[in-house]
Amino acid sequence: MESDHTDIGKRVREIPCIHDLEVRRKVVDQFDDYAQILSYPMPPLELLAKGEQVEKYAKLVNDGFADICEKYPDYFPGWVAQAPLTAPDAGVREVTRAIKNGRSVCRSTPMSLESRSTIRPSSRSTPP
Repeated sequence: MESDHTDIGKRVREIPCIHDLEVRRKVVDQFDDYAQILSYPMPPLELLAKGEQVEKYAKLVNDGFADICEKYPDYFPGWVAQAPLTAPDAGVREVTRAIKNGRSVCRSTPMSLESRSTIRPSSRSTPP
């Protein structure tokens, strides 16, 4: 995945518990009765891709988190589902799919000036 946001990779690499599950599990192990809800770090998917590609990235993130939560349920009992805000109907479909197919506990709605005018899905696509 490429983007114009080259500095974010350097910042993320400098914080191993963001991207290294073994480091993150060691952090969780330091505390009794503690687990973490996973969430996707910056930048918003809408800055990395456009159109249908954003929906594909959201599915990739959600499926990846579902796999991690299934493999390590004591460490990561759930995740924040990603929804493509630039395609509201697709976003509602993806969040609904993530909740039904895994342990997603909520949806992420990062706000940006670009997405504010597009976050109203049609009334037909509201989740049950």
